[in-house]
Amino acid sequence: MLSEIGSNFWIDPAEEFTYIQEVTPQSFGLKGNDYCFLSTCRSAISLALELIEMQNPNVSKIAAVPSFTCETVIQPFLDSGYDLKMYEINEELGIEKERFLEDIRESGVGVIIIHRYFGFDTMPDIGEIIDGIRNLGISIIEDRTQCLYSDIELLDADFFVASLRKWHGIPDGGILVCKEGVIDGKPLNVDVELEQAKVDAGHAKYNYLFHHIGEKDSFLEKFRKAEDILDNQSQKYKISPFSYAMQASLDISGMKQKRRRNYAMLTKGIRSIEGIESVFPELQKGVVPLYCPIMVTERQHIQKFLCDRGIYAPIIWPKPDMLPDISGNRSKLYQNMLCIPIDQRYGEEDMDRIVNVLSGVNEYGD
Repeated sequence: MLSEIGSNFWIDPAEEFTYIQEVTPQSFGLKGNDYCFLSTCRSAISLALELIEMQNPNVSKIAAVPSFTCETVIQPFLDSGYDLKMYEINEELGIEKERFLEDIRESGVGVIIIHRYFGFDTMPDIGEIIDGIRNLGISIIEDRTQCLYSDIELLDADFFVASLRKWHGIPDGGILVCKEGVIDGKPLNVDVELEQAKVDAGHAKYNYLFHHIGEKDSFLEKFRKAEDILDNQSQKYKISPFSYAMQASLDISGMKQKRRRNYAMLTKGIRSIEGIESVFPELQKGVVPLYCPIMVTERQHIQKFLCDRGIYAPIIWPKPDMLPDISGNRSKLYQNMLCIPIDQRYGEEDMDRIVNVLSGVNEYGD
């Protein structure tokens, strides 16, 4: 059992990568005519928007984005000169499809981006209205980041994008797949500075956790500096060789099994804890969860309670500043959701520890 659960992935300095498979779109269940690997998903979105405008120079510069999303998804649209039209995501992380289609029809959008959340098919009926969206001349981007390893049928989208680095400790990595045509402008350069900074940070965390070498503040600062490099990227880069090698060496089958097992243990264990509700209490066949999202009323209190005990539960996502104010039920996703780590770094003892800690949260004073 590890002393700390969650936060940034570590990288074992002694690990030697053994290529298990060539990495292609098929590795993630994606299909299309052309693809490229980039440093980030935001770059993949940005490149998709460039291709859309090359195919349709008169595309409406209004983009439909979900009301629950992150800043890095929104920023490429703003950088490309799009106005944002927000469509509603409900508390179940889904849509009311008829209202959704009506909103899209009335908004005059040229591009729409769609998520399925946390590995679950939160929009099982959306395929029924995709033809209606396409008939309006709207380009469709499906962001597969959170359902990258789940058996969820692809939408009939023009482009697929995903971030690979959300799932394990690769320094960088995103993918863009286009349904038709070819991808012009594939980046050729690697962000060497980012690659090295991420590797150094990952090594430092590993050495701290497993060999008691260095200080915690030191590896945290390394990760902060690496994220600053990422946030300040001024051009598109292709995936780094180190990241590609890690991805090609990933035991995908083992990762899926561990995530599913951890998720099932955790949701069962927290079922009876007052004030904590699983967003997805049932783990369907074929689902590979990204996190275990829970809804809580005292999020800040519970997050600190966990942090004080070495369990780091992230908020996915804080409300982006550029989105309009959200009120009522929709605000609960931004205000009350907390995500518990269940990834492949951890096992049964770690899940038991999380459950035991959460079981005492209601007796803990501020």
